[in-house]
Amino acid sequence: MEYHGLIFEKQDKVGVIYLNRPEKLNAIDTPTQEALVQLIADIEKDPELRCIILTGVGRAFCAGGDIGEESEKTVLSGYDFSVLGHAMTNALANCRLPIIAAINGYALGGGLEYALACDFRYAASTAKIGAPESNLGVIPGAGGTQRLSRLVGVTKAKEMIYTGRKYTAEQCLAIGLVDKVCEPEKLMEEAMAFAQEIAERAPISIRIAKFAIDKGINLDLPSSLDLEATLYGLIHSTYDAKEGLNAFLEKRPAKFEGR
Repeated sequence: MEYHGLIFEKQDKVGVIYLNRPEKLNAIDTPTQEALVQLIADIEKDPELRCIILTGVGRAFCAGGDIGEESEKTVLSGYDFSVLGHAMTNALANCRLPIIAAINGYALGGGLEYALACDFRYAASTAKIGAPESNLGVIPGAGGTQRLSRLVGVTKAKEMIYTGRKYTAEQCLAIGLVDKVCEPEKLMEEAMAFAQEIAERAPISIRIAKFAIDKGINLDLPSSLDLEATLYGLIHSTYDAKEGLNAFLEKRPAKFEGR
């Protein structure tokens, strides 16, 4: 199946999504947002996949929104575009599979918001990352004002959004915005190695742990611990839990099936 502005490949248990509008530095337009939402839904139906990498074709991860399209927005169409942006980034954030953003170049505006919605962010040493919307008279509209502050803290998020500066990969590593900085030629290799490491673990365990972390972080501690206990109990009903525990006792490799 073809997806507007995207390329999707499977490499064993790992899926790779390429943002594919290199002539526009992979800028986001409405059809690409809609296609990405559909692609994530299709990925979740594939029982073979265990982890996803999101990256860009060419010299950019994603340079932001399509300014030509955005310049024509009205109050109502701007609101609708932001709601669609939220649907897109929520699809990434809520995907049952872990997603690694491999930031191969510019990740600006909407590109930063793509990356924020992923579980992990690996960046090439040459990457430039920022929220330049204030230079254009607008604000982040695909989750940036909310996810950025939750990841790096309110003050640093305000600095990034108020100034519109571009930050280096090393600067982003220092504030916890990215998890690892790689040489450009090694970026996909290192992201793939990490993805494959995750892919070998019990997929039910990964899925439930992701749910527990993402939902529990917004609860008070007693409620989040109750959520964890409930999920810990439920996971013992799965094949993978029985297989993993028995394999340990029998001193053999576990054969997880994702059920």
